Parts: sequence; structure tokens; C-alpha cells
Amino acid sequence: MPENDFKIKKRMTLLTAVLMLMMSGCSVARQPDANPGSIDGINHTEYKIDDFKVNGAGGSTNGTVCCVMMPRQWTPDLTAHVSWNSLSPEASKALRPIPQFNDEANYKKWRIKLKNSLQHHEITVPIPQYDKSCGLKVHFLPCHQVKVTSSCYWYGMPEYPIQEPEKMKEPAVCPK
Repeated sequence: MPENDFKIKKRMTLLTAVLMLMMSGCSVARQPDANPGSIDGINHTEYKIDDFKVNGAGGSTNGTVCCVMMPRQWTPDLTAHVSWNSLSPEASKALRPIPQFNDEANYKKWRIKLKNSLQHHEITVPIPQYDKSCGLKVHFLPCHQVKVTSSCYWYGMPEYPIQEPEKMKEPAVCPK
């Protein structure tokens, strides 16, 4: 019997060691440093802006797009590099009518004319301080200026930090 007790004790010790090793691997998962959030674009200009990029992630002025990675914790050096193409009202009118897609020859010519009419812009802007990230809203303003916010409120709400109206006219001279 003592030999049997020894085997049981040995097995219990081994089982306890294995359980302790397994449990030592169990800990609270570390929170990620960044969270995915939606990207929304608001066009305040008379120019046509359909899509854009923020730090390489795509966005649209025609609805919400997923996703931009927003740091969980805001830091003072946090910026957004925004790139976009715009089409002036005059260029937009000159491109009318749009040929039917099945009219391949004219459609290809129109696409080339469209591509040559687009103006490319890029700017890096600071991301204002936030306690909680609610995605990124990108506001396109006259003179190729951009403001961004990670506010949990929406454009048009009194608490929303960017209050510029839509359809703003381009000034005769843009500030430098």
C-alpha cells in the first residue's frame, strides 16, 4: 500500500504542476493600442470630392467607410495625412453628359478627360484631443483646407466641434 500511496502522491504532484503551468498562461488579455473606427467625409466646398484617404485608409463623402485605426490614447503628435482628388464645378459641367458605360469608345475618352480634370491634394493635419475615439470625421473646407475630429457627436449637432456650413464658396484669394 505505501507504494500505491507514493504513486498517487507523485501523480497528484505532477497534475498540480501541470495545472499551475496551464493557469500561469491565463491572464487578462492586454488591450490593443488602437481601435478600428469608421471614416466619414463631409464636403463643405462647391468642389466634387467623392473619396479620399487618411493615413492610407480609404474614406468617402458618400457614406461611412470602415476602417481607420485610432490610437486608444490620444497624444499631442497625433496627425492625419489626408489625400483626395477634387473636381471643380466648371470641370464637372464640362464632363456632362456622361456617356453610357456600354458606349465603350466614348466612355474611355470621358474617363481620360475626367482623370485629366481632377486636382490632387494632400495635407497633414493635427487630430484634436479626445478621451474616447469614435472613428474619424474629415471635413473638406475651401482653399483645400481640412479639419478632422474623433468626436462621438455628429455634424449638425450643437455639441459637434466643427460647425462650418456646407456649400461654402471659395474666396477670391485663399489665405496662405
